[in-house]
Amino acid sequence: KASRGRVRNSGKCDIEPTGANGDRVYGVLFSIVNSEAQALRDAEGPGYDEKTMNVGTAQGKETAIVYIANDIVSGLRPYDWYKAFVVAGAKEHGLPAEYVEWLKKFQSQPDTDEARRAREEAILGGE
Repeated sequence: KASRGRVRNSGKCDIEPTGANGDRVYGVLFSIVNSEAQALRDAEGPGYDEKTMNVGTAQGKETAIVYIANDIVSGLRPYDWYKAFVVAGAKEHGLPAEYVEWLKKFQSQPDTDEARRAREEAILGGE
């Protein structure tokens, strides 16, 4: 589903239960020190709820903190730069090629905020 998150009027990545055993969500687990946890919460903003869940990894089950969108608006598309970040991150972290191709198929929209678009694209170009 699309959610507004910090940047209004754009879709974001999110996970939701489907009840179907074959459905999968791929992602990356990061380990952060407690002193950085508040900065992460601040970066995610009020559009997300912090939840703890069990996730499957190649090494077995892990407990992870995830951020679930709480401001769902059906039909919103992500900005082009946001989609580019998601696809680049999926490639960088070695997520399955078929999953990366699936991500590439999502429709996106141009960001009309030129300054934000330029800032985000500069970050992506610098990686």
